[in-house]
Amino acid sequence: MDQRRYMGYISKFATAMRLLCMHCGTETPALGQFSLCSVCENIVDTTADAAAAKTPAMADSIRQIKALVDSGDFDAAIAAYKAIDPKMEDPALLYAQALLYIRYSNSVLGGVNYAKQGYMYENIDMRDRSLTLISLSKRMLARAIALLTASLANGEEYRQRYLLLLCQIKFGKIRGASESLEALKKSGQPALATYASLLLDARGKEMKPMRAAIEEIDRSGNMFVNTLFYDAYLDLKERKADSARMKLAALSAYSESQSVEALIEGIKEASGPQ
Repeated sequence: MDQRRYMGYISKFATAMRLLCMHCGTETPALGQFSLCSVCENIVDTTADAAAAKTPAMADSIRQIKALVDSGDFDAAIAAYKAIDPKMEDPALLYAQALLYIRYSNSVLGGVNYAKQGYMYENIDMRDRSLTLISLSKRMLARAIALLTASLANGEEYRQRYLLLLCQIKFGKIRGASESLEALKKSGQPALATYASLLLDARGKEMKPMRAAIEEIDRSGNMFVNTLFYDAYLDLKERKADSARMKLAALSAYSESQSVEALIEGIKEASGPQ
Protein backbone atom coordinates (compact mmCIF):
# COMPACT_ATOMS: atom_id res chain seq x y z
CA MET A 1 0.00 0.00 0.00
CA ASP A 2 1.49 3.37 -0.93
CA GLN A 3 2.09 5.92 1.81
CA ARG A 4 -0.62 8.31 0.63
CA ARG A 5 -3.33 5.67 0.87
CA TYR A 6 -1.95 4.38 4.16
CA MET A 7 -2.03 7.84 5.71
CA GLY A 8 -5.56 8.27 4.38
CA TYR A 9 -6.67 5.36 6.56
CA ILE A 10 -4.78 6.84 9.52
CA SER A 11 -6.73 10.08 9.05
CA LYS A 12 -10.00 8.14 9.03
CA PHE A 13 -9.04 6.36 12.24
CA ALA A 14 -8.52 9.77 13.88
CA THR A 15 -12.24 10.55 13.66
CA ALA A 16 -13.63 7.01 13.82
CA MET A 17 -15.81 5.59 16.58
CA ARG A 18 -13.73 3.77 19.19
CA LEU A 19 -15.13 0.43 20.30
CA LEU A 20 -14.39 -1.32 23.57
CA CYS A 21 -13.12 -4.89 23.28
CA MET A 22 -15.16 -6.81 25.83
CA HIS A 23 -12.43 -9.45 26.02
CA CYS A 24 -9.23 -7.52 26.83
CA GLY A 25 -10.41 -3.94 27.41
CA THR A 26 -8.65 -2.29 24.49
CA GLU A 27 -10.40 0.54 22.66
CA THR A 28 -10.02 0.25 18.89
CA PRO A 29 -11.18 2.63 16.13
CA ALA A 30 -13.68 1.15 13.67
CA LEU A 31 -14.40 2.30 10.13
CA GLY A 32 -17.47 0.08 9.78
CA GLN A 33 -20.05 -1.75 11.86
CA PHE A 34 -17.34 -3.84 13.45
CA SER A 35 -13.60 -3.90 13.82
CA LEU A 36 -10.92 -6.20 15.19
CA CYS A 37 -9.19 -5.46 18.47
CA SER A 38 -5.69 -4.11 17.92
CA VAL A 39 -4.39 -6.31 20.75
CA CYS A 40 -6.29 -9.61 20.87
CA GLU A 41 -7.66 -9.41 17.27
CA ASN A 42 -11.09 -10.62 18.33
CA ILE A 43 -14.24 -9.03 16.90
CA VAL A 44 -15.53 -5.81 18.45
CA ASP A 45 -18.63 -4.19 16.97
CA THR A 46 -21.34 -1.62 17.53
CA THR A 47 -23.73 -4.31 18.72
CA ALA A 48 -21.29 -5.49 21.38
CA ASP A 49 -20.56 -1.88 22.31
CA ALA A 50 -24.27 -1.21 22.82
CA ALA A 51 -24.57 -4.36 24.92
CA ALA A 52 -21.66 -3.17 27.06
CA ALA A 53 -23.52 0.07 27.75
CA LYS A 54 -26.42 -2.00 29.11
CA THR A 55 -24.07 -4.01 31.33
CA PRO A 56 -21.71 -1.39 32.80
CA ALA A 57 -20.48 -3.83 35.45
CA MET A 58 -19.01 -6.11 32.77
CA ALA A 59 -17.45 -3.19 30.93
CA ASP A 60 -16.00 -1.86 34.19
CA SER A 61 -14.56 -5.30 35.03
CA ILE A 62 -12.88 -5.59 31.64
CA ARG A 63 -11.47 -2.06 31.92
CA GLN A 64 -10.14 -2.89 35.38
CA ILE A 65 -8.45 -6.02 34.02
CA LYS A 66 -6.75 -3.94 31.35
CA ALA A 67 -5.55 -1.47 33.98
CA LEU A 68 -4.10 -4.35 36.00
CA VAL A 69 -2.35 -5.76 32.93
CA ASP A 70 -0.95 -2.35 31.99
CA SER A 71 0.43 -2.00 35.54
CA GLY A 72 2.07 -5.42 35.30
CA ASP A 73 -0.15 -7.05 37.96
CA PHE A 74 -0.81 -10.19 35.93
CA ASP A 75 -1.89 -12.34 38.88
CA ALA A 76 -4.64 -9.90 39.84
CA ALA A 77 -5.78 -9.66 36.21
CA ILE A 78 -6.02 -13.45 35.94
CA ALA A 79 -8.01 -13.58 39.19
CA ALA A 80 -10.37 -10.92 37.82
CA TYR A 81 -10.97 -12.97 34.66
CA LYS A 82 -11.76 -16.02 36.76
CA ALA A 83 -14.22 -13.97 38.82
CA ILE A 84 -16.10 -13.05 35.64
CA ASP A 85 -16.12 -16.60 34.28
CA PRO A 86 -15.62 -18.99 37.25
CA LYS A 87 -16.87 -22.04 35.36
CA MET A 88 -14.57 -21.36 32.37
CA GLU A 89 -17.41 -21.52 29.84
CA ASP A 90 -16.82 -18.34 27.83
CA PRO A 91 -14.43 -19.14 24.94
CA ALA A 92 -13.68 -15.46 24.27
CA LEU A 93 -12.60 -14.86 27.86
CA LEU A 94 -10.58 -18.08 27.85
CA TYR A 95 -8.80 -16.88 24.71
CA ALA A 96 -8.11 -13.50 26.34
CA GLN A 97 -6.72 -15.26 29.41
CA ALA A 98 -4.50 -17.44 27.23
CA LEU A 99 -3.01 -14.32 25.63
CA LEU A 100 -2.50 -12.87 29.10
CA TYR A 101 -0.61 -15.97 30.22
CA ILE A 102 1.60 -15.68 27.13
CA ARG A 103 2.30 -12.02 27.88
CA TYR A 104 2.99 -12.94 31.53
CA SER A 105 5.41 -15.63 30.38
CA ASN A 106 7.23 -13.19 28.12
CA SER A 107 7.51 -10.72 31.00
CA VAL A 108 9.01 -13.37 33.28
CA LEU A 109 11.39 -14.54 30.57
CA GLY A 110 12.50 -10.94 30.04
CA GLY A 111 13.91 -11.00 33.58
CA VAL A 112 16.44 -13.71 32.73
CA ASN A 113 19.96 -12.28 33.03
CA TYR A 114 22.81 -14.37 31.64
CA ALA A 115 25.37 -11.82 32.84
CA LYS A 116 24.97 -13.03 36.43
CA GLN A 117 27.80 -14.97 38.01
CA GLY A 118 27.57 -18.48 39.46
CA TYR A 119 24.96 -21.12 38.69
CA MET A 120 22.21 -18.57 37.97
CA TYR A 121 19.49 -20.42 39.90
CA GLU A 122 17.22 -17.41 39.55
CA ASN A 123 17.39 -17.72 35.77
CA ILE A 124 16.44 -21.39 35.96
CA ASP A 125 13.47 -20.56 38.18
CA MET A 126 12.29 -17.86 35.80
CA ARG A 127 12.58 -20.13 32.77
CA ASP A 128 10.61 -22.85 34.58
CA ARG A 129 7.95 -20.32 35.59
CA SER A 130 7.74 -19.05 32.02
CA LEU A 131 7.17 -22.59 30.75
CA THR A 132 4.47 -23.16 33.37
CA LEU A 133 2.65 -20.04 32.23
CA ILE A 134 2.82 -21.17 28.59
CA SER A 135 1.39 -24.52 29.65
CA LEU A 136 -1.50 -22.74 31.36
CA SER A 137 -2.13 -20.70 28.22
CA LYS A 138 -2.32 -23.93 26.20
CA ARG A 139 -4.83 -25.30 28.69
CA MET A 140 -7.03 -22.23 28.23
CA LEU A 141 -6.81 -22.47 24.44
CA ALA A 142 -7.61 -26.18 24.48
CA ARG A 143 -10.68 -25.53 26.62
CA ALA A 144 -11.83 -22.71 24.31
CA ILE A 145 -11.32 -24.88 21.22
CA ALA A 146 -13.36 -27.71 22.77
CA LEU A 147 -16.23 -25.36 23.70
CA LEU A 148 -16.26 -23.68 20.29
CA THR A 149 -16.11 -26.97 18.40
CA ALA A 150 -19.09 -28.26 20.39
CA SER A 151 -21.14 -25.11 19.80
CA LEU A 152 -20.35 -25.03 16.09
CA ALA A 153 -21.69 -28.56 15.77
CA ASN A 154 -25.11 -27.08 16.50
CA GLY A 155 -24.93 -24.46 13.75
CA GLU A 156 -22.55 -22.15 11.92
CA GLU A 157 -21.81 -18.71 13.38
CA TYR A 158 -19.04 -16.59 11.91
CA ARG A 159 -18.00 -14.99 15.22
CA GLN A 160 -17.44 -18.38 16.81
CA ARG A 161 -15.72 -19.69 13.70
CA TYR A 162 -13.33 -16.74 13.63
CA LEU A 163 -12.58 -17.07 17.37
CA LEU A 164 -11.95 -20.77 16.86
CA LEU A 165 -9.43 -19.91 14.14
CA LEU A 166 -7.66 -17.45 16.48
CA CYS A 167 -7.41 -20.11 19.17
CA GLN A 168 -6.17 -22.72 16.72
CA ILE A 169 -3.44 -20.42 15.39
CA LYS A 170 -2.23 -19.59 18.91
CA PHE A 171 -2.27 -23.26 19.88
CA GLY A 172 -0.40 -24.23 16.71
CA LYS A 173 -3.23 -26.26 15.18
CA ILE A 174 -2.62 -24.94 11.68
CA ARG A 175 -4.52 -27.69 9.88
CA GLY A 176 -7.57 -26.98 12.02
CA ALA A 177 -7.19 -23.25 11.42
CA SER A 178 -7.08 -23.86 7.67
CA GLU A 179 -10.34 -25.81 7.91
CA SER A 180 -11.88 -23.00 9.95
CA LEU A 181 -10.79 -20.52 7.30
CA GLU A 182 -12.52 -22.50 4.54
CA ALA A 183 -15.72 -22.51 6.59
CA LEU A 184 -15.33 -18.79 7.31
CA LYS A 185 -15.13 -18.05 3.59
CA LYS A 186 -18.72 -19.31 3.30
CA SER A 187 -20.00 -17.13 6.14
CA GLY A 188 -20.88 -14.04 4.13
CA GLN A 189 -18.16 -11.98 5.82
CA PRO A 190 -15.53 -11.63 3.07
CA ALA A 191 -13.41 -8.96 4.81
CA LEU A 192 -13.18 -11.07 7.97
CA ALA A 193 -12.32 -14.17 5.96
CA THR A 194 -9.59 -12.29 4.09
CA TYR A 195 -8.13 -11.00 7.35
CA ALA A 196 -8.20 -14.54 8.75
CA SER A 197 -6.25 -15.73 5.71
CA LEU A 198 -3.77 -12.89 6.35
CA LEU A 199 -3.23 -14.22 9.87
CA LEU A 200 -2.59 -17.72 8.60
CA ASP A 201 -0.21 -16.45 5.94
CA ALA A 202 1.61 -14.39 8.59
CA ARG A 203 1.94 -17.51 10.75
CA GLY A 204 3.63 -19.27 7.85
CA LYS A 205 5.61 -16.15 6.80
CA GLU A 206 4.06 -16.31 3.33
CA MET A 207 4.89 -12.80 2.13
CA LYS A 208 3.23 -12.73 -1.30
CA PRO A 209 -0.14 -14.10 -0.08
CA MET A 210 0.01 -11.61 2.81
CA ARG A 211 0.44 -8.72 0.39
CA ALA A 212 -2.40 -10.03 -1.78
CA ALA A 213 -4.70 -10.27 1.26
CA ILE A 214 -3.88 -6.70 2.31
CA GLU A 215 -4.61 -5.44 -1.20
CA GLU A 216 -7.94 -7.28 -1.19
CA ILE A 217 -8.88 -5.74 2.17
CA ASP A 218 -7.85 -2.34 0.85
CA ARG A 219 -10.09 -2.74 -2.21
CA SER A 220 -13.01 -3.75 -0.01
CA GLY A 221 -12.71 -0.58 2.09
CA ASN A 222 -13.16 -2.61 5.29
CA MET A 223 -9.83 -1.69 6.82
CA PHE A 224 -8.81 -2.97 10.25
CA VAL A 225 -6.10 -1.42 12.41
CA ASN A 226 -3.87 -4.50 12.42
CA THR A 227 -4.05 -4.81 8.63
CA LEU A 228 -1.99 -1.61 8.56
CA PHE A 229 0.51 -3.23 10.94
CA TYR A 230 1.01 -6.15 8.58
CA ASP A 231 1.41 -3.74 5.65
CA ALA A 232 4.23 -1.94 7.50
CA TYR A 233 5.73 -5.29 8.49
CA LEU A 234 5.87 -6.33 4.85
CA ASP A 235 7.51 -3.04 3.92
CA LEU A 236 10.26 -3.84 6.41
CA LYS A 237 10.68 -7.35 5.02
CA GLU A 238 10.88 -5.84 1.54
CA ARG A 239 13.74 -3.61 2.76
CA LYS A 240 11.65 -0.45 2.83
CA ALA A 241 12.68 0.51 6.36
CA ASP A 242 11.94 4.23 5.97
CA SER A 243 8.41 3.51 4.76
CA ALA A 244 7.84 0.97 7.56
CA ARG A 245 9.12 3.41 10.19
CA MET A 246 6.86 6.20 8.99
CA LYS A 247 3.79 3.97 8.81
CA LEU A 248 4.34 2.43 12.24
CA ALA A 249 4.93 5.81 13.88
CA ALA A 250 1.55 6.97 12.54
CA LEU A 251 -0.16 3.70 13.48
CA SER A 252 1.12 3.72 17.07
CA ALA A 253 -1.47 6.37 18.02
CA TYR A 254 -4.31 3.98 17.16
CA SER A 255 -2.94 0.57 18.14
CA GLU A 256 -1.92 -0.73 21.56
CA SER A 257 -0.37 -3.85 20.08
CA GLN A 258 3.05 -4.61 21.55
CA SER A 259 4.03 -5.82 18.09
CA VAL A 260 3.95 -2.24 16.79
CA GLU A 261 6.27 -1.05 19.56
CA ALA A 262 8.58 -4.03 19.12
CA LEU A 263 8.87 -3.47 15.37
CA ILE A 264 9.62 0.24 15.84
CA GLU A 265 12.36 -0.62 18.34
CA GLY A 266 13.71 -3.28 15.99
CA ILE A 267 13.99 -0.77 13.17
CA LYS A 268 15.78 1.72 15.45
CA GLU A 269 18.28 -0.91 16.56
CA ALA A 270 18.92 -2.05 12.99
CA SER A 271 19.36 1.53 11.79
CA GLY A 272 21.83 2.48 14.50
CA PRO A 273 22.40 6.08 15.69
CA GLN A 274 20.31 8.63 13.79
